[in-house]
Amino acid sequence: MKKDGHMENDVASVGGEQIKVFLYYVPQLPPGLPDKERELRHKFWSATWLLTAKGLQTDRDSLSVAGQFIEATVPANQLQHVTDELLKHQIRVDEITQTKTI
Repeated sequence: MKKDGHMENDVASVGGEQIKVFLYYVPQLPPGLPDKERELRHKFWSATWLLTAKGLQTDRDSLSVAGQFIEATVPANQLQHVTDELLKHQIRVDEITQTKTI
């Protein structure tokens, strides 16, 4: 992540290709939960903070409460490890694919 808070597109400071991903919190939070945003932030941060050493970078401004996801980048060579670790916290990792419409 750049100092201005935006995600880098190509290469992380740890080196190598970066993969853009969505992190989804799989269990649906109850609709009447008073502070869903706070709960989701807690779920994501508690599951991801140790993985920053592996190059995982989350974009805190991209949190979607309705979709229960956040955007992130992860080094390609760490993708499987990060995916496996996050699944233990009920967080699914999906690569962001870019499509062009004509």
